[in-house]
Amino acid sequence: MTGNEMITSLGYRLEDSGHVNFTSAQKLVALNDAQRQAISTLTNDALVHLQTSRSMGSATADTDLGSLLYFALPTSSAILTGVTATAADPTVFTKSSHALVDGDVVKLYGFTEMSEINGMTGTVNQLNSSTFEINGVAADNAETTGGTVEKLETSMTRVVSVYDDTNDRFVELTTIAAIGDHTAYNYGTKGALFNNRLYVSSSTATSDCTLVYITSPTDIVDTATEITYLSDSIQQVIVELAESLLWRQDNRQNRSAAAASNAAAMIQAINGLGV
Repeated sequence: MTGNEMITSLGYRLEDSGHVNFTSAQKLVALNDAQRQAISTLTNDALVHLQTSRSMGSATADTDLGSLLYFALPTSSAILTGVTATAADPTVFTKSSHALVDGDVVKLYGFTEMSEINGMTGTVNQLNSSTFEINGVAADNAETTGGTVEKLETSMTRVVSVYDDTNDRFVELTTIAAIGDHTAYNYGTKGALFNNRLYVSSSTATSDCTLVYITSPTDIVDTATEITYLSDSIQQVIVELAESLLWRQDNRQNRSAAAASNAAAMIQAINGLGV
């Protein structure tokens, strides 16, 4: 469905296709609240279209935990200013300690000599801690003044899995208390999510990991653009949940409970099938 179709469907369910009792804006708010509620109750398999992966970058030793290695989890965003670039194909961007990793999505703006790239977005190919390329960006003029590169990061809802690229195996996730300051687990790679970090312990030091996680979906908007990041069945769940929220707002508790019950049954079926 599109956002407009979801609003229309919700209007029929509420016997309010003319948006008299609930405005379109109210229905849209309810749909987005329902979407967040649905995501929190659906399994990872059911949310396959919201799964993404990224390299964790370089590991750091935490001296407060016996030099246990950790990787920083994805942050909301980062803005790099004073970024210079070469006139090459591909263009090489330079910024000391940029902290970008392969796969990061960035937006470019504020470039004066290389103004043709302003407004472009692309994915990063990290070269080293000071230089990187952006796929598809090749400029004619060098940038010596310095422009701005903004990292665009989708929020992480929850972790699906972690892969130890160094030792070619999955990380066994546990608690930080179970790992303690034991830096050399002998029977694989153990990991723990703690303090916005992924800590790892292995007999062979892990230098890189790949994180697979569920991203937060974009908000539903009142357009004719098809929603492709959620299956049709999940979209139906969202409409049911939105109906329940609005009936409850109207103090129609019986109808709210009926819609919520329908949504719960659908979620159970979807989680069982993984679609």
